[in-house]
Amino acid sequence: MGNEEQILEASRNGEIQVFKQLLEQSDSININCTDKQKRTPLQLALMNGHTMIAETLIEKPQIKLNHQDCKGHTPVHTAIIYGHPAIAEKMFNKGGFKPNTRDTQGRTILHTALINGYYDLVIDILALPDVEVNHKAEEGCTALHLAAGKGEYYVVEALLKMPEIDLSIKDKSGDTPRRLAKNQGKDRVAKLIQEHEKSVCNVM
Repeated sequence: MGNEEQILEASRNGEIQVFKQLLEQSDSININCTDKQKRTPLQLALMNGHTMIAETLIEKPQIKLNHQDCKGHTPVHTAIIYGHPAIAEKMFNKGGFKPNTRDTQGRTILHTALINGYYDLVIDILALPDVEVNHKAEEGCTALHLAAGKGEYYVVEALLKMPEIDLSIKDKSGDTPRRLAKNQGKDRVAKLIQEHEKSVCNVM
């Protein structure tokens, strides 16, 4: 078994001592190597809850945070999906991460954080430069559709503060975020969006 296979295996299984020895013994080891599903050691560590290995890898200057596996997931997508929001935040705050990278379902990390219920993380993602708030995932939903449908008032409020937010986008069912909120019985959120629509019209 070569060094790459060993570091993939150690990251997958949480073999911290083997992992450390591999890093110490070889300066040239490729920490961005991949398995058959194009998953890196970082992604394998995150998928299996081995946070110490993941955090060690994140600190390495050569780590590739924009790498995409066969599902289109970056390590940040992976961290969110497998329940590591703090590590996800550490990665996208490191610099150089592209927040609008889409997986095979068209989801950015903004969609992924909303789907998985990490609403504080959503607020932090919205603070990233050049984040696309109006992008529609494969299901036809924007971030505002997802937040409105879930009735997450303060997330909707944060999205409405984004200057480029578009309230008129329709999902595959033909619903705008306000109509979706209304249909889901999230009347408080529907009213918030309606009030924002009126305020925008008044400014125009």
